[in-house]
Amino acid sequence: MRASAPSHRRAVAVESFQTAAACIGPVEPGMSLFAITRGQFSMVDAVLHVLDQCGPSRLSNTAARPALLVTYLDALITYREAQANIDANGAIVFHPRTGAPIENPYLAVRDRAARVLVAAKLRSEL
Repeated sequence: MRASAPSHRRAVAVESFQTAAACIGPVEPGMSLFAITRGQFSMVDAVLHVLDQCGPSRLSNTAARPALLVTYLDALITYREAQANIDANGAIVFHPRTGAPIENPYLAVRDRAARVLVAAKLRSEL
């Protein structure tokens, strides 16, 4: 069994009214954390803290990294939601008013999000 399997993780549950860094604390291998933040920090704040804790990376010391992460994560969410619609309804759907078969509009949404993901990856050199 791998060391990162759930049975070997130290499980921590916290409620925080502080920053992401104060809530998460030091990041350790195999760590698992469930946190209720009450809106005190965003997922981007949490990701940035984890990146800082993990040491140097291609995203370290980049002034634009919060904006780049927001762009990337937003596009990733949009892509996944669009793909879920395509998976559920297919590439061809029926027009809501006319009933005529049309290309699923979420194909274009997914493709736009994919272009943003590729552009964000290239800008960050991930």
